[in-house]
Amino acid sequence: MNLSARGGDLLFINFNQDFSCISVGTKRGFNIYNCDPFGKCYSKSDSSIGIVEMLFCTSLVAIVGAGDQPASSPRRLQIINTKRQSTICELTFPTTILSVKLNRKRLIVVLEDQIYVYDISNMKLLHTIETSPNPHAICALSPSSENCYLAYPSPTPSPTSPFSGGGRDDSHGPSGDVLIFDALTLQVVNIVQAHKTSVSNISINSEGTMLATASDKGTVIRIWSIPNAQRLFQFRRGSQSARIYSLSFNLTSTLLSVSSDTDTVHIFKLGGSNRPGDGHRSNGGSIDGSGDRGSGMSSIIRRQSFNIGRNIAGSVGSYLPGAITEIFEPSRDFAHIKLPTSGVQSVIALSSTTPQVMVATSDGYLYQYNIDLENGGQCVMLKQFRMTNYGNTKQPPPSAGSANSRWSVSSGFRQSINAGHRNSILNSSVMMSQRPSPMGQLTGDEYGALGSSVMGPPMAGNRRVSNFAPRQSISGPGAGMGSSFSNNVNVRDPRAVKDKGFQRSLVHNIVNFLQQSGYPHAITTKSLTLPTNKDFQDIFKFLYLKMEPGYEFQKKFEDEVPVLLKTMRYPAADNISKTSLYTVGTPHSWPNMLALLGWMVDIITVVDKYNELVEEHMMSNAHNRDRDIDPKMDMTQVSPERALYQYLTKSYRVWMLTGNMNDEEINESMAKSFQRRKEYAEEEARSLAEMNEARRQELEAARAEVSPLIALESEQKTLRQDLGQFKKAIEYGLPRIEEVRLANEDTRRNIANKEIKLSDLERAKREVQELVRTQTTTRAGLESKLEERNRLRRKEDGLKKQISDLEDEQRTLDKRFQEGESEAERLIKEYNALAVKIGIVPTSGKYAGGQDYELRLDLDNAISGSGKLYSTETKVRAERTVSALRNQFTTNVSGTENELMGLKEELDHLDDQIADKTADIRIKEYQLGLLTKKYHEDKEAARTETANRQTFTESQEQQLQEMMLEISQNNAEADRLEQENILMERQAAQNREVFNRRIKEILTQLNQAKQHVEEQVGVVQTMASKEAEESRQQSKQVREVLAADVAMDLQKSNDLDLSEPVPERDLIFALNSK
Repeated sequence: MNLSARGGDLLFINFNQDFSCISVGTKRGFNIYNCDPFGKCYSKSDSSIGIVEMLFCTSLVAIVGAGDQPASSPRRLQIINTKRQSTICELTFPTTILSVKLNRKRLIVVLEDQIYVYDISNMKLLHTIETSPNPHAICALSPSSENCYLAYPSPTPSPTSPFSGGGRDDSHGPSGDVLIFDALTLQVVNIVQAHKTSVSNISINSEGTMLATASDKGTVIRIWSIPNAQRLFQFRRGSQSARIYSLSFNLTSTLLSVSSDTDTVHIFKLGGSNRPGDGHRSNGGSIDGSGDRGSGMSSIIRRQSFNIGRNIAGSVGSYLPGAITEIFEPSRDFAHIKLPTSGVQSVIALSSTTPQVMVATSDGYLYQYNIDLENGGQCVMLKQFRMTNYGNTKQPPPSAGSANSRWSVSSGFRQSINAGHRNSILNSSVMMSQRPSPMGQLTGDEYGALGSSVMGPPMAGNRRVSNFAPRQSISGPGAGMGSSFSNNVNVRDPRAVKDKGFQRSLVHNIVNFLQQSGYPHAITTKSLTLPTNKDFQDIFKFLYLKMEPGYEFQKKFEDEVPVLLKTMRYPAADNISKTSLYTVGTPHSWPNMLALLGWMVDIITVVDKYNELVEEHMMSNAHNRDRDIDPKMDMTQVSPERALYQYLTKSYRVWMLTGNMNDEEINESMAKSFQRRKEYAEEEARSLAEMNEARRQELEAARAEVSPLIALESEQKTLRQDLGQFKKAIEYGLPRIEEVRLANEDTRRNIANKEIKLSDLERAKREVQELVRTQTTTRAGLESKLEERNRLRRKEDGLKKQISDLEDEQRTLDKRFQEGESEAERLIKEYNALAVKIGIVPTSGKYAGGQDYELRLDLDNAISGSGKLYSTETKVRAERTVSALRNQFTTNVSGTENELMGLKEELDHLDDQIADKTADIRIKEYQLGLLTKKYHEDKEAARTETANRQTFTESQEQQLQEMMLEISQNNAEADRLEQENILMERQAAQNREVFNRRIKEILTQLNQAKQHVEEQVGVVQTMASKEAEESRQQSKQVREVLAADVAMDLQKSNDLDLSEPVPERDLIFALNSK
């Protein structure tokens, strides 16, 4: 990573290919460090070094200067051997070297508009790649020697670009495409259409099989296969634009780490889900993982809109294919790192031996973080090292206790308590714990991990008076104070204050303490999850009064608290501002406020416990001060330290009274006491062992039993399946709801109609019943009416049967009529189609002669009895016309055959002419190729000779005039050759243009002949009929032969037109680019 643009002393920093070492270039030379364990391997104080690249963990190093002197020119590349302290070779380039890439077979040198490919075994130049302007040196080389691929941005195609046949136009910047170049075969193997905007960073994995790309926006990271250019993964870094500083795979290609200007390092898992459940969002509420960039209503609205969009994408994605769903909702990070400093550039690497991430920043620090490969989440910082001591940064010398990153109460309480100030915790000093660090003692440059946070001993006379109390501030000197915090030092809180688990632990501790300490207000965990400003103020005042009894708050709370925090020497006081005190409950401010309350609770708890111990000790001393010494006192009930203290006290008193320095009785009593203590400890150990054995047996018995979790999981699985089936049933039933509703409405209408009819029938029934009741008919009359009714019913049944038979007969006749009508229509349609083909239909047809030969079905006349089923008589009129057409067709076939023979002879003549012109063109192209090859050889020789002479002039000043004359002669010769080559190219271009124009004319004539022949064949086809089957077959054979000849001629012409124009276009492009 090039850091020269930042203007500091650090100019370059990067890891080697297997992440085992890190190289640093400064204005005073360069250093090489080992990563695990951390330590300096090599250092050389020299002039400014802008690029330092290693070849794995070997002694071969490529360096590029960054000064104004010739020895440290940015155009000069040196390959050195650090073991032998020697320079292997030096190369000088026409412009500034922007980047250098190495593997075991190739050396890549990147300039702004050129890339040079060297064989690293003999430093021979193999290939030169002309590129678009690439000021950021975006380029990646595979560390693998087998899959030795080079990736760099593809230039934007333009009318004069090499992709369209012309020269290169440098005004067109790089596009979102990436070229994959095989450094072994020296050929472009594929083009990756990576992004819509230009590419900002690319990286290749160690096996050379994956390519990671990021655009200028930096919101989406894509992984591609090499060399197939197939997209494998797509990850979402964030929703806001960011500049990507570094992309890095681990050696097994299962993780990808990304660093940007958002001070958050994202780690993505390849080959599986990055996170269980929803995508990850960094602590602090930032959608893009960039940390706490904002708070208040805008942050809430942004988070809500993001969650709504993510839910919609998740819902839509369940109905779409995976490729489409990936566009809506790409995978988010598996783990992340929040860097301790902001505004710095960083380069990252994943350790090859442990699940750790190494981050090297532009301010000269190297951080090592641990990754949870199962659960992901926020990584934990393990170590921090300072790699350089440049600039004005002053680091204090290592001191006891400075290596620990955890905060606690110092033993400095002893001084203030002994001085009689136990009533105020603020009279005690807070400092870094003096317990040993899990990282081990830091020395030398490693002290930079904590040097910026811990100050040295306070200077005498640095006492100040508090603004609101008569007591003196604790920033003054005092015996027993291990360290002090300066007011103007921004101390970084090493606690994971934004970790959800840490916050829950703090909330639990604070709530328990307040409930046990008589807090006057209601307090629950929910109160500390979504707190208000008043809740925080009440808790802070309550805790502060515990620390400073009798204190009265005098100023406005938001103005007074920052002063109190500095008075308390709260280490992270600079993280709490007045603005955050106004917005305590926001996600940005609450973690720091919660950490402050937790710190105060810890301080109060520790000091109270210490005061209890001290008071107990003082009361014990007062109680035993005037008592006689009991040499047989049992000491098993006191601590070993207290027993030793009492033993020394008694021995001292005996010596003062008797002068005996070795009292046997006291020694024997002490020995017996410790013997009893030993027996008691052994008995307790045996008891604990027995208890442990019992617990172990219980544990084994519990393990042997079938866990109820398995049954619950099985039941849960069954319930989930039932839930899925219910959801499917609901999804299936939803579309049918509308159908059922419509069916119900129809049923309701039918029921209403039936009810109306039923009411009518009921009314008719009542009327009939009324008639029957009121009629005066006799029984004989009724019987005669019944017989009459039966007779009428039998007659009705006979009529119904006759009607049914007639309907069946009618249906049969209708069916026969429809079949006859369909057959007549089919025949008429076939007749009319054939008539259209031979040109007698319609009346305006070519052979109709103004007469209507079209046949139409006239059913009205046929039904009326006229006897004419068709509209015209076809037998006499159509036969005469077809006979005349048959005679004319025979005549036309003979004429067409003669014409085809003449066209074939003319086509053979044109083929001979084309063959002659083709031979001439190939001769010219061969000559052009020879001249082009000679030109490139001369040009390369001239360029190499010029570079060597330029290097030689720097060391041999006495031969400057002679070499300048020789260089000018070589340049003149090169210019002459170039002018001759340009003239020959122009002549070749003119000849080619003439040949192309002649070929186009020939093709035009052939196309016209083909069109004419196709028209004649079309006429022949339209005149074909069943009687001319033999003639139609012959015509078809002639047409197929002609079409094959024309296609072959067109193919030859196209081959001639497109045969290897690339060398000439490449030559023109090379000349224009020069």
